[in-house]
Amino acid sequence: MLKKLLSLLGYEFSTLPNSPLKSKPILSKKTKFAIFCLMTTTNTLETIARGVCVMQNQILLCFGKKSGIAYLPGGHIDFGETARQALVREIQEELGYASKAGRFLGCCEHRFVQHSEQKAEINLVFELTVEGVSPEKPLSATEDWIGFKWHPLDQLATARFEPAHLGAVITDWLAHPGGHLE
Repeated sequence: MLKKLLSLLGYEFSTLPNSPLKSKPILSKKTKFAIFCLMTTTNTLETIARGVCVMQNQILLCFGKKSGIAYLPGGHIDFGETARQALVREIQEELGYASKAGRFLGCCEHRFVQHSEQKAEINLVFELTVEGVSPEKPLSATEDWIGFKWHPLDQLATARFEPAHLGAVITDWLAHPGGHLE
């Protein structure tokens, strides 16, 4: 019944040939410009804009309150926005401050397991200026599950920072932008 109704609306069910996902149904809508597909899979690739905000040799970090894992502030890039726009939006949403995304520093690819699910992300990393913050002022997040803290830049390895290989090159990228990590 659902397939018939969706067919009347211009959708069709199919599978991907020669793919490990071929047994999973694909719901697509044909248009004269493209075919749009909705697929469900356990593996995801996320594109994230992240910022490096350094003041007084301290770096601004975000951390998960349950996990304690620290990472650069930022978040997912929404369809239709640039990476810089996404970074500025995420800082406003999560920290409540206006910011400016500056020079592109580099790209870091990262694979990990979260809640027994394999994930991968592409991190686009920019210099970040956040208006009104400093290492002397306490920070509070607008979301309950995360926090923000300042950490000595030269001791980033002690911060439970992820991805760890990104933490090892941030200082170099600030001096020589344009890095890429796999």
